[in-house]
Amino acid sequence: MNQSRSPNFSSTYLGNIAIIPISLAGIFANCVLLATIYNTKNFHTPSYILSANMAVSDILGQLFTAFYSMFNVLQLQMSLLTESDYTILCQWNYYGYNCSSLISALSFTVISIDRYITIMAEHNKKSSLQKPTFLIMVIIAIWIVSCTSAIPVIFLIKANLSYNYACDLILFRNTDTTLLIFRYFAVILTYPLPLITVTYLYYHVIRKIRLIAKSQATNLNRSSHTNRQIHATKMMIIATLIFMINNTIMTTNLLIFGSLKIHLTELLIKNPAIAVWITMSAIILNLSLIQNPIIYMLYNKTFRAAAISLFKHQQIIPD
Repeated sequence: MNQSRSPNFSSTYLGNIAIIPISLAGIFANCVLLATIYNTKNFHTPSYILSANMAVSDILGQLFTAFYSMFNVLQLQMSLLTESDYTILCQWNYYGYNCSSLISALSFTVISIDRYITIMAEHNKKSSLQKPTFLIMVIIAIWIVSCTSAIPVIFLIKANLSYNYACDLILFRNTDTTLLIFRYFAVILTYPLPLITVTYLYYHVIRKIRLIAKSQATNLNRSSHTNRQIHATKMMIIATLIFMINNTIMTTNLLIFGSLKIHLTELLIKNPAIAVWITMSAIILNLSLIQNPIIYMLYNKTFRAAAISLFKHQQIIPD
């Protein structure tokens, strides 16, 4: 079965070629993050364990993406799959990414709650997330909510063999109302709700950190524990901010292109600039699955040393 290539064949083909090594690098980086947190007792805190939870979901998301991209490259060259088979591939690729995105969004939200309680709390008061059983229950709930909420995306995606075997959005106007409601619910869980929550909580956390910094400037007996908590909180704020910026791209694309009167693939054929934008968006979104290992390695010297020690078989004593 040979399909004619669209005018934007190169951007689609090269885009998928670029995504494959990014996905493989992301899988490796997240595996290093998992191993570092597991082997370093100092990182057995709610925020880092939730980061490990995100790493697991990111690995799954990258596996889906790498699998899809490799099949897309092969399909463009050899046309191995029928339209129905390729639609299933598209649906599972989008489902995997949406699950990963939802898990990350909810995990970042819970991390902001943990950071808020930790920084704002009075002495000797700990977050409920410090209790292992409660934390495990929260993580299980995150996975159940995310995997369930991402199901509607399966019915909103189809393959379009006339445009480089691209995954096309089914127009919202042609979608069952119930599915659409659940899809919007997933979008709210992925972007507006976490954004509002983390913005509110981190606003108060940042104010408290500034007050602590001012008081410590005149206090010779500085608490190293407090300094570590503040440093970890700043790192989590940076990671959350970058995730929210990247997530804006996916949310905006979904809402705009799903609301048009013309199918996305038809629009891509008529406007090469949009084809380039979609390809770049896919690469940026895939990079968001590798952001945490990069940020933690660059920002936290103790984490960086612990990660390097994995390859040198050395024991790292945290600062």
